This record gives sequence, structure tokens and C-alpha cells, in this order.
Amino acid sequence: MKSAPAPVAMPVSIRRPTSVTTAMRASAAMLRCLNVPVIEIDPADSLADIPDRMRTFGTALGRAKVAETAIQHFEVEVAALRSTVSKKPRTALYDANDYADGDRTLAGGFIAVAGFANVARELRLSRGGILALEEIVMAAPDLVVHGSPIAGRRGPRLCATTPHWLHPRQAARQ
Repeated sequence: MKSAPAPVAMPVSIRRPTSVTTAMRASAAMLRCLNVPVIEIDPADSLADIPDRMRTFGTALGRAKVAETAIQHFEVEVAALRSTVSKKPRTALYDANDYADGDRTLAGGFIAVAGFANVARELRLSRGGILALEEIVMAAPDLVVHGSPIAGRRGPRLCATTPHWLHPRQAARQ
């Protein structure tokens, strides 16, 4: 017996798309149960993955030449951004559940292109991982970038006892 489709798949199937592109395997399976053609594309884990994903997407849509042009533009823009970086402020990417993105992640790649050095690399977390707040304090980055807490997930533990530079509102006022 097939399980009922999740609420997310139903609104999509009602629109009767010719195809749906997703990186979410559960959504893809549900849409297939509803006879919706699905194109699955794995999410990019790094900036280096993006051209391949663009190529796959363009081919799936029958727009390979447009995708190649977009890839060339993307690569030129990334190279231009990298060439303008001179000073590299040390930055920590700190997210919910004490997770820190490393320099070999998509977020880490964007930070590098923007001209920041990721302290996770210094702490041997090139792919990212759990990083105690105390480790961030000891690393003393110039900037801490953190996301907002997501429902059901604990956000970064930033409180009154942490240095002022860990608090985005206070840091923005300085």
C-alpha cells in the first residue's frame, strides 16, 4: 500500500507541471507517486559543484547552450571577485546546534569569494562540524556570521556572557 503524499507534493501536483526539479528525495518520491515527472539534481556542496549542477539543469530543460553561457558568466564573476580580495578578515560561520561551516562547504566557498578567511579551517573543520562556542571565542575571529534559529532547532548560543563581537546587533552599532 502506498502512503498518502505529503502536503507539499499535493499543491505542486494540482498545478500539473510538465516536470519538477528538486534535490529533496522524499519530495521526488511523493511527486512520482502522483505521476509528476521529476528531475533530481543533487545540491551543490561547494562552489566547484555549481557549474555541473547548472549544466545538468540546462540539459534537463533542453537548454544546454544557455546553461553553458550562464556557467561561463558565473566562472568569470567568481574569478573577478577572487581577484579583488586583498585583506581577509577571519570569520566564523556559526549556525544552529553549534554547527560551523568549513571552508570546503558551499557557505564556506561564498565566504572565501567574498574575501573572508574561515576560522573553521584553522580548527581542522574543512567540511564543517560541531564547534563549541568556547572554541569560537578562543579563535577570536574578526566576524561571526550566524543564521537565525529554525523551528525545532536550537540557534547559536549567544548570550550576555559572550564577547560583544559575537552579538550582531552590538557589532553593527560599533
